[in-house]
Amino acid sequence: MLNGLSALRIDGSKYGLSGSLCVNDTAPIRESEHGTIYQLVNEQDGAKYALKVFHSFYRHPSLAEQAGKLNGLANGNGLQACSRSVVTPDSDKQLIVDFPEMLYAVIMPWIGGTTWGDLLHKRERIDEEDSRALAQSFLDIMLTLERQQIAHCNLSSDNIMTGLGNSVELLDLEHLYASELNKSNISWRAAPGYLPAFAKDDNWNGMADRYAGSIVLLEMLTWFDDRIRDKAWGDSYFHPDELQSNCERADVMREVLREHYSQAAVALFDKVWNSGQPSECPTFGEWSSIARQPANEPGSVDSVTDIRSVEPDESEAEPVHPHEASEPLMDNAPQEEKETVLSDRPASSDIAAGESVNQQANLRKTSFFERYYRMFWFGAWGLVGLSLIISILSYWIDTIL
Repeated sequence: MLNGLSALRIDGSKYGLSGSLCVNDTAPIRESEHGTIYQLVNEQDGAKYALKVFHSFYRHPSLAEQAGKLNGLANGNGLQACSRSVVTPDSDKQLIVDFPEMLYAVIMPWIGGTTWGDLLHKRERIDEEDSRALAQSFLDIMLTLERQQIAHCNLSSDNIMTGLGNSVELLDLEHLYASELNKSNISWRAAPGYLPAFAKDDNWNGMADRYAGSIVLLEMLTWFDDRIRDKAWGDSYFHPDELQSNCERADVMREVLREHYSQAAVALFDKVWNSGQPSECPTFGEWSSIARQPANEPGSVDSVTDIRSVEPDESEAEPVHPHEASEPLMDNAPQEEKETVLSDRPASSDIAAGESVNQQANLRKTSFFERYYRMFWFGAWGLVGLSLIISILSYWIDTIL
């Protein structure tokens, strides 16, 4: 492809092409599902760009229209690849005549780094701090997209680029979903390791990233742990055939999440694992509380059981009862012992119910009717008796007289 090409002029700007086999066999070349990506170097300022030459099946006029709309999203976090121009017959007719494969090729900023898929495949080790920072960078991007109702729609480890400072950029944005975009005419298949059992052919909607994005995030959150890296399948942690099934990798994931994060993290994983449609998967807003959690101390036991209890706002914090505040902390106690101790305490609803009963009892004791009932009773019968006596005396006096 592009044999004999050492330099080309695209849309009036001259680039030097590196990556062509006839120029430099060691220059960066990336293969993607849709085509081959070469590196261009601007001869004037040395700036690097990516030239994406699509396979013949994917060359379509809609790419030019889509590029104009994607440019409006280029300033978004992790979306540098939205800044693009397209080689069309109107802009570069002679170039296409000389090299027909350049039809609808796309020029974008060159994004350096290592794909998440390469890191998984090589099982490269990263420490916990970098693992968490990488997960947070990815989550920040997905949160931004979620708030704007934008979705990548084809997330996988191979189209996520990691760079210096644990930065993250999304690649292969031809299927991006947004209200101002039209659905791409380019077909695609989701990556096997991130394809849920409920997946359908039409995966172009605002919630399309929830499942695959959750799996990627889980990989990043736990990759520092040797158990996760040792069990990793290949370009993804999970084997494609075991997604959403009872398997050893899922058990290891739960174990690592419980140890390094919380039971709430395990609950979110189970929510993903047992989902039957995208709307049943956690939002990235739900994941944000997990990613912000401080690292657990070795050997500590986390008794958090409610997802909403992770780093609650002050307005959501439950009041501490005086008798509970004076009790010793149970952080170092075994989990079973904690549960036993906690189960001996009356539930807050039982306490509230008891207080309500006592209050009602007090109201009955101070009731006006109950307090003077007997007085009314004796007084009424006294009046009846007095009336009878008066009637008898009256009859007796009338008889004598």
